[in-house]
Amino acid sequence: MDLHNHLKDGSDSDIDGVELCTEIVNIKQFLISCLDVSSPLNILQYIFDYELQDIFPNLWIALRLLLTLPATVASGERSFSKLKPIKTYLRFTMANERLISLSVLSIENEIAAEIDFSTIILSFAERKSRKVLIDNKFK
Repeated sequence: MDLHNHLKDGSDSDIDGVELCTEIVNIKQFLISCLDVSSPLNILQYIFDYELQDIFPNLWIALRLLLTLPATVASGERSFSKLKPIKTYLRFTMANERLISLSVLSIENEIAAEIDFSTIILSFAERKSRKVLIDNKFK
């Protein structure tokens, strides 16, 4: 019921606390045949694999919320700690937009590491070379 109350907006709620309790009790019958239900992620995966979202809608929402919310604020703190050295070093040498872009790259370095820069560089070079040719034609 606490979760029901926290997810309540006026008279609307994302889940029904009473139905959630019933769903938790009833899902045990489904999970008997499942070998590994030791974590909420495995239970959520089981519900997804067997398309049981309509049978356990409140549990489906509650587990997704549980697994989506961060347990700590460490990632947010890490983002600010990454920003500080970048800002200190480059504070007076660039515009704010570039500083923000570099901060995002530093924070999301795992995603940035997977980017294939060769295609981006070729695309950029083509655009610049076309511009030079156009400029030369008009001179």
